[in-house]
This record gives sequence, structure tokens and C-alpha cells, in this order.
Amino acid sequence: MLLFTIYSFTALRTLHSGQGSLLRPLECVYLLGLVAVAFACEVAFPLSPWQQRLPFLPLLATSVYCSLGVCYSFLRLYATLLRPDGKPKQP
Repeated sequence: MLLFTIYSFTALRTLHSGQGSLLRPLECVYLLGLVAVAFACEVAFPLSPWQQRLPFLPLLATSVYCSLGVCYSFLRLYATLLRPDGKPKQP
């Protein structure tokens, strides 16, 4: 997954060179939050007392967090496509 992410950012940066940053600040915060959720699910949760009582909690947290990112992506895509001038706004 890390190699795919590095490749994707490299390819997108080459494709969209000179058009500013690839990610907005909110998107950077979301990706950092995803790292925090992964750390909580893989490291912190197995050491917690909730592991035996709520074994589904890591999957639930990951699913809810990722669904927020997917909804944001679709809303941003719709906003970009439905602009009257048809051009994406430059940050």
C-alpha cells in the first residue's frame, strides 16, 4: 500500500506539474488522521481491555473513517464537475 501511494503521488505530481499542490490542507489532515486510526487499531486497541468485549471496534472505526473520506471525495468531485465554467478552481 505504501509503494502504491508513493507511485500514485509521483505519477500525479508529474501529470499535474505546475498546477499547485495535489492536496488541500483538509485532505492532508485526513491522511494524517488515517495514520492515527491505523495506529490505534493495530497497536493501541490490542493492548486495551476492550479487545475481548468489542473485537469489531477496529473494523468499525476504520470503516467509518474511510467512509467520511469517500463521501468527501464524491462531494468534491460533484462540486468540480457541476461548476458553471467547467474549470476546477485553483487553490
